Amino acid sequence: MNGYFHDSDFVAEVDKATTAMMEEATRKTQHNLSGAVDVLVEIATNKEANDYARITASKILIDSALKLIEVTDILRRITALEGAGNE
Repeated sequence: MNGYFHDSDFVAEVDKATTAMMEEATRKTQHNLSGAVDVLVEIATNKEANDYARITASKILIDSALKLIEVTDILRRITALEGAGNE
């Protein structure tokens, strides 16, 4: 198997297949994201759900929101740096 990774055509096909799989997974995630968030909100706000489920759902929502803010901030900074480099 190790010899295959020295074959540039094989490596290119593996990279192409990997990219296709990741793009499909990304599309599926984006398509289902809203529903997943709705489920987490429903659990987090359901007074009849057990405390562990409510806390876990709340933690996931908070962690996800913080990560989104962090990534958005990083992308904004990269864009600003790239713009400054082009001046």
